[in-house]
Amino acid sequence: MKTYYLGKTVTDTVVSKQVDGVPHRVLRTDLVNTLESTGGRLWALPRAGLNALRFRAMTGVKLRDMMREGRAMRASMDLTWTQTLMAANTPMLLKASLVDGNTDSGVMASGQVVGVIDDLPTCGDLVDRIVAEAGATLEQLTATHASRIPEARIEQRPAPRRPAPRRPAMPDTTGPPVVLDGADALRAAVGTTLGTSPWLHVDQGRIDTFADATGDHQWIHTDPARAADGPYGGTIAHGYLTLALTNWFLPQIVEVRGFSAGVNYGVDRVRFPAAVPVDSRLRATVDLVAADDVSGGIQTTMRITVECDATERPVCVVDALSRWLV
Repeated sequence: MKTYYLGKTVTDTVVSKQVDGVPHRVLRTDLVNTLESTGGRLWALPRAGLNALRFRAMTGVKLRDMMREGRAMRASMDLTWTQTLMAANTPMLLKASLVDGNTDSGVMASGQVVGVIDDLPTCGDLVDRIVAEAGATLEQLTATHASRIPEARIEQRPAPRRPAPRRPAMPDTTGPPVVLDGADALRAAVGTTLGTSPWLHVDQGRIDTFADATGDHQWIHTDPARAADGPYGGTIAHGYLTLALTNWFLPQIVEVRGFSAGVNYGVDRVRFPAAVPVDSRLRATVDLVAADDVSGGIQTTMRITVECDATERPVCVVDALSRWLV
């Protein structure tokens, strides 16, 4: 049967309604050609009745039950009585070809793609092929990966990662905060760098205190022993601890006067491009990006860039919004 299917081409199929009254794509056989002929159509109903009796004998289904199923099928599928009677053809004609192997006395369901199929493996064969191909792929990937790893790393487990070496300590060159007195002074300073803060040491105690305050006790922040084998070679500060520290840096860089009050209005954008290793130092630089008139005062946008002496990239960049009320 498998050989019979594989020997067909894309033109060896036909869509026929003569099997059970509804369209089916089947292989062209002598029987199908007969069914499609005028003489075959004349014998369609008698053949369906005979096949119904064969189906009843094969399954043991009572004639009354077959009639009830036929009426239900006609109602649910909107079939004509002719199509309903012909439905008995399908199981018997499929059995004749696919089970009994009589291709001349049955029909063989097929798609038009049959002509481009050159293999019909069993489920067992297909599973064996998939397993074999997966094993070969894994071996190839393993060999490729190993060839790219230095020999020393293959022979022994790599040492735990350690924090990156810190840049040489830079002296504090900051002075007193810049004073901006009133709305005109704020507007005039837009587009300038207001200054840089002193360095601030971030130790494990500060990290643990922030963890207690926020409930964020993830091991990468609070478990030095486990973090030593982690991606950073030690604990790191919470990103939001770094963000919160901008409130420590800002007053040391700029002092705004001439207003009745100043309030934190939020942030437009915040990013954490790099992590802050424990026992590193931070400092911030502030640029005044905008000073816009709002109801009751002025709103400023200050870009605060926090750098770390253990990383090349900034560890936090935030556009902080403040409102200064007249």
